[in-house]
Amino acid sequence: MGGIYIFTDIAGFNYLIAKIIIAVLIGVFISFPLFRYWVYK
Repeated sequence: MGGIYIFTDIAGFNYLIAKIIIAVLIGVFISFPLFRYWVYK
């Protein structure tokens, strides 16, 4: 969980906010393109 570490310890965000930001970023930039590729192959 390197992203949460960066957002909490380095950037100073709250843990819950950092978790939400990382979850949205992963969902948009990783999961969505991969699912789109596999489903609409």
